Amino acid sequence: MTVLSLIYAVATAINAAMAVIVIQRNPKAILNWLCGLVLVCFVLWTPYGFFHHLQPPIPFAQADLAYKIGKAGTNFVTSVWLLFALALTNRKKYLRAWPIYIPILGIPLLLSIREWFGPVVGTLVLSPGGWSSKWQLSFWSILYVVDYVTTALIGLYLVARFGRHATQKRQRMQALITFCSAGVTFVGGSLLDVVLPIMTDKPVPEMAQIVGLSWAIGLFITVTRYGLTSFTVQAAADKILATMPDVLLLLDVDGNVVSTNKAMVDILGYDPRTLRGSSATAVFDRPGDFKPLIERLHREHHLPGLEVLARHRDGRQVPMSITARTMPLGDGSLRGSVWVLRDISVKRAAEERQAEMTSEIAAANKELATANKELAAFANVVSHDLKAPLRAIDSLVRWLASDYSERFDADGKEQVRLLLGRVTRMHNLIDGIQQYSRAGRAIEKRVDVDLSTMLPEVIDFLSPPPHIKVKIETPLPTVSAEKSLIEQVFRNLLSNAVRYNDKPEGLVRVGAIDGGDHWRFYVADNGPGIEEKNFERIFQIFETCRPQDHSDSTGVGLAVVKKAVELHAGRVWVESKVGEGSTFFFTYPRRP
Repeated sequence: MTVLSLIYAVATAINAAMAVIVIQRNPKAILNWLCGLVLVCFVLWTPYGFFHHLQPPIPFAQADLAYKIGKAGTNFVTSVWLLFALALTNRKKYLRAWPIYIPILGIPLLLSIREWFGPVVGTLVLSPGGWSSKWQLSFWSILYVVDYVTTALIGLYLVARFGRHATQKRQRMQALITFCSAGVTFVGGSLLDVVLPIMTDKPVPEMAQIVGLSWAIGLFITVTRYGLTSFTVQAAADKILATMPDVLLLLDVDGNVVSTNKAMVDILGYDPRTLRGSSATAVFDRPGDFKPLIERLHREHHLPGLEVLARHRDGRQVPMSITARTMPLGDGSLRGSVWVLRDISVKRAAEERQAEMTSEIAAANKELATANKELAAFANVVSHDLKAPLRAIDSLVRWLASDYSERFDADGKEQVRLLLGRVTRMHNLIDGIQQYSRAGRAIEKRVDVDLSTMLPEVIDFLSPPPHIKVKIETPLPTVSAEKSLIEQVFRNLLSNAVRYNDKPEGLVRVGAIDGGDHWRFYVADNGPGIEEKNFERIFQIFETCRPQDHSDSTGVGLAVVKKAVELHAGRVWVESKVGEGSTFFFTYPRRP
């Protein structure tokens, strides 16, 4: 036996061992079977190198038989490799399409049959080193080269593309090892067994089988180390149980612990090894809690998420939700039961906190209701008790001004005028406070309000002077609202626009803009305008832009508008230039 023969023998043994190991690791996986078949092709391919390099040389008949068997492996190796590449790159739908097997496996089968009736790529020649083949150009040799190159390159392309788009390290390593090992064999084997014989036109010992060992080892590593060959139902179940966030208990028919998972340590602190064989009563807060549960389980065969208290190893209570199911045997008798215990400490704490918040909200609502009643009472006091003396003062001042007007000088008459103005202002202020307190407090049913009908009524009620024109610029929508509240918003805005207009030809414009999920209304005037520094202040209660002695404004109207709009999740603002006029905007939802 020569050294070269010994190398071929070792390579054959390695390929055979790897084929057996890969298939045994997961006999149900298509990837393992295809990898094993590639290795079987190497097993068929490699031995003829062993026989061809024996010294003294074996007879031609034996050498020719070994050559034909080996060539069958050579013909099929890249075709099976292509199928392996399809499986590796998750293109299994192609493996289920039977027409692709006609060219992939049909051509190598045809070449193998041809090999028994005549040469395909060359003929055997006896040389000093043993038997070798001499390349012959023919239709069959060209078909062999085309099939070999095509299937090899397509497989390499699929693996390279798979590795380039892979998101997991395991997949990238699969692609890298597979591509490199296959690429080395493809390039090296082609140079030694195809290019070199063609260029020298002399018998050359075939060495691709030795180079192919790197390919075989690469496939073996790809599948056994980075593949899913160790995946079994039992392994998957063990993995799932180990990573479950809930405690799992497997109990026998008597309620003794058969097995549990790591969550038992994490949640309850018990070592699964110490629990094995002991009663599950140790897990529960009170030993008497377990017996009724297991008796009920044996009767009903299922426990649907019952809440109990478990006992931690350190003695503290842990609230748990228990779901359990019996495991019957084929004859109907019980084998045991499966229990899942979920820690609901966070849920229980959240429920307690929610109960506290509900209680706090109820107390706050009660306080708010009390405050609203007090506010309503205060508004009534203001309305009735304060207006009575004001009316008396107003009557007295008017009587004095009427009966004693001749006795008042100019300064006295001015003082009487100021007094009447302040009484009127006080009366209006009381009305404004009552109006502000009522805004949003009165419970009124929402109805569909047609603004195109309501707004002309508001304008008619205000009776603008002849020199001021109120124009509705756009079609107005129908909104779902408390009618009195939306009417009050428009009335206050229009009233201000008319009252404070200082132009000889006043113009007030009203319109609506579709904002998608809301309407944006505007009331614009060409009046005196408002300074920017007052844009926010005018919406605060009792705030006005003019001195109180020079204006009958109470500073309540816009505060009421703001309150009413914001009660409906809207927003109100103003845009204005001094001397040019103001535009008040407010939004109102389409579906309150």
